[in-house]
Amino acid sequence: METNGWSVMGTDTIASEHMVAAIRAIGHDPHWVISRSKDHAKYFSIDTGIPNSSTDVNKALKDPRVVFSYVNTILARRGYYIAAACAAGKHILCDGPISSSSKNARTLVAEVNRAGLVLAVNEPHRASTIHQAMRRLLLEGEIGKLQSLIVIRGSPSSHPQNEEAKRSATRETCFSIFRSTTSTWRAF
Repeated sequence: METNGWSVMGTDTIASEHMVAAIRAIGHDPHWVISRSKDHAKYFSIDTGIPNSSTDVNKALKDPRVVFSYVNTILARRGYYIAAACAAGKHILCDGPISSSSKNARTLVAEVNRAGLVLAVNEPHRASTIHQAMRRLLLEGEIGKLQSLIVIRGSPSSHPQNEEAKRSATRETCFSIFRSTTSTWRAF
């Protein structure tokens, strides 16, 4: 039996443009794509050549070919997918951060450790030149006191990639980083 299968949980740009190809480049096979949107899962599956798509995470996690789960979804859903994959005995690669709360992150890490599994965190934007420039400007005080930062990746028509989906897609991927005046913020 094949022991290098993956589920891809989420249909974001990083997965479609980089991670599915990276999974295949190491000789592994993505078998499932999971999304809360049936259409996004279907179009992502077609665009990336992943044979199965669903909105039901348990379908993918019950597949005996799936050993690894790549979590590429909105921050609010990452904990759910990490916990589900952990409960199913799957090793996990997740885009960082894994949670908006350090308490929740510690709980997820402890849960994965107790299960004897691996949780690896992918920080896909850390080395981005735009992020490095923002970091430098922040550290040098060039832009003053940071109150809010929004980084937009893609556009309303850039995802999903499928032509049929492009006609109906209206979403864009936004990452927001907020800093309150009382919290400590670590620049990238």
